[in-house]
Amino acid sequence: MAVMTSYNLLNGEHTSESRELAEVLFREFGFDGLIMTDWVVGGDMLLMKGSKYGTPDAAKVAAAGCSLFMPGNKGDYEQIIRGLKKGTVSKQQLRENAGRIMHVINRLGKRG
Repeated sequence: MAVMTSYNLLNGEHTSESRELAEVLFREFGFDGLIMTDWVVGGDMLLMKGSKYGTPDAAKVAAAGCSLFMPGNKGDYEQIIRGLKKGTVSKQQLRENAGRIMHVINRLGKRG
């Protein structure tokens, strides 16, 4: 019901920011769960802030179709708000991402 992105870059892009990878899951494989990041803002990633690759941007992650940015913090929220203002991510995309979370919750609820 969930797929977790990896820390690494693929073709110079964080996997969590890749709309192309999400489209493979949703369109080609028919995946109907949610995509979540690995715990990208904790541990070693904090030490990489000065690296040439930087850390994933929560607005780009959401725009790619990722429903959960783990573990999430106020800075991620602020990136999403800035992304909405700049047009990096749309309200419609955020609704779709939230809808995937609700879909998984409903599926899990029916198992009990």
